[in-house]
Amino acid sequence: MSKISARSPEIRDSLVRKVNDKDEDWVVREQAWHALGQHDLDDISHEVYAEFKSERDARGESGQ
Repeated sequence: MSKISARSPEIRDSLVRKVNDKDEDWVVREQAWHALGQHDLDDISHEVYAEFKSERDARGESGQ
């Protein structure tokens, strides 16, 4: 990992997978979502980011 930039497409794609993993703990998914927001988003990652934001808003966690 030390050879991969923290904002690389590989890291972004890993975060997308983590955010999408419905079997993962909510807090882990949310932390991955926050980290994903620091990346340049392509179409797929932007869609995942927006979907999780909607899910988060529905849970009433948008202000945190």
